[in-house]
Parts: sequence; structure tokens; C-alpha cells
Amino acid sequence: MKKVLRNFIAFTLIISAISANAQQMRYLDDVFSSVTVTSDVQFAENISILPAILSGGANPPSLMPILCDIYEPTGDSVINRPVVILAHTGSFLPQVINGQPTGDKTDFSIVEQCTRWAKKGYVAVAMNNRLGWNPTSTDQDVRTSTLIQAAYRGIQDAKAMVRFLRKTEDLDGNPYGIDPNKIALGGQGTGGY
Repeated sequence: MKKVLRNFIAFTLIISAISANAQQMRYLDDVFSSVTVTSDVQFAENISILPAILSGGANPPSLMPILCDIYEPTGDSVINRPVVILAHTGSFLPQVINGQPTGDKTDFSIVEQCTRWAKKGYVAVAMNNRLGWNPTSTDQDVRTSTLIQAAYRGIQDAKAMVRFLRKTEDLDGNPYGIDPNKIALGGQGTGGY
């Protein structure tokens, strides 16, 4: 019994020493304690139907900026970091109108995810996309077609986000320290479309 107990204690001490000496691995573990956020970066500009929807048709669709927030590990000297882009949920409608507290790049869950990715060494981007469709129409074809159009606009905006990031690396001196060949795109709910 003493031999088994001695072996168990020795095994536990060895595992503890290995764990204590293990270095954190960039991109897997939190290697940074804080992040730097650059807010309201305009990555595109396009026609939005949201002014028409919010005004009940009194205002026409108009050209609007599309914004993102960029999260970077504070104090990181590495350049050419992988990028994780996240799009919010919200049924392609603004907050409150969609019946939820979600629908913007500042949604708590998106902010939390971007912060976690940046602490691991990634550049994380919380992007907005153009919103708007007609969920209250009595015509099923109108509801379906306007929702499909909203999803299509979201895809266009995601492509614009990737083009913007690649442009910053190619033409703007890579201010965010990204690797333009390592860009992942994801989202929650409708942001995942």
C-alpha cells in the first residue's frame, strides 16, 4: 500500500511540475491580459433600405457607412496575425425592432468573443452589416424575397469586410498587423448566414 501511495504522490508531483512549466501557446491560450479596441472603423459604404423601413416609406433608401470594431492584443509585437471576423445576430433588423436586445457589433456576446480571440493573439473584428427587410407584410412572397435580399446584402458586406482588411495590409501599411491569407469569418444567428 505504501508503494502505491508513494508512486501516486510521485506521479502527481511530476504532472504538477509539467503543468507548472508548460508555456502558454499563442492562439490556444490567453497570452495577453488586455486588448486594444479601435471602434467605429468604416470598412464600406453602401445603399441601405433601413431609412425607408424605419420611416414607413417616407424616406428613400440612402447611402450609409458600414462600421466595425477591431480588437488587437495590447502590446503584441507580432505582425501577420490571423483574423477572426464575427457578425452579430438580430434577424437582419435593428435592436428593439427585431424584438431582441441584439442586432449590432456591440452585442455583449460579440464583444466577449472578440475580446477572447484577441487575448489569444488574433486580430478580431466585430462587423455590422446592412439591416432591413419587411417581416410584417401580409404577403408571404414579400416577406421571403425581402429576407433573401437582406441575407444577400449581409454576404456583400462580409465580402467588403475581407476586401477592406486585405487593402489595409496591401496599401495602408498593415495598421492592424494582419495576415491577409488567414481570415476566418463567422457569426451568430443571422450573422452566420
